[in-house]
Amino acid sequence: MRTDAGQFVTPGSQLSPSVYPTADDGSARGTDRATGARGTGSWSVSVRELYYRRMAECAPSQEPAPVGNASGRTVQCVKFQKQLPGLDSPPWPGELGQRIFDNVSAQAWKLWEERMKMILNEYRLMPWQKEAQELIGKQMEDFFFGEAAALPPGYVPQQTK
Repeated sequence: MRTDAGQFVTPGSQLSPSVYPTADDGSARGTDRATGARGTGSWSVSVRELYYRRMAECAPSQEPAPVGNASGRTVQCVKFQKQLPGLDSPPWPGELGQRIFDNVSAQAWKLWEERMKMILNEYRLMPWQKEAQELIGKQMEDFFFGEAAALPPGYVPQQTK
């Protein structure tokens, strides 16, 4: 941040008295840490304005990034029932991972990741435990290949904010 005096201010830096903000009545609100002198200057930008500028810089873009893969491989997705970009590698070990790799799109995998987070939190599972991995594997198989695995025709995923 740059002050009226043209100085750059970084967290933890020593400020001269001329860069401390003043109160509405003109009295200084702070002291110089190095000299103990009272400040007499004012900020060129309010703290609130700086906060909103920083928040705007950090805000995610409004359009989500398209879901795809680096290889350009497509699959007939069992979840969306159409050709979509596939995964780059099997996401799970064993036969289930290969089956998912061959039949599940990257977009459907994103849906599963959200569902998996919910399951892990709801059941308070520790992903490194064998029992948790077995439960997640069963839930994953039901999610992609169970009786009600396919989404309704015309389903549009909810856009994240």
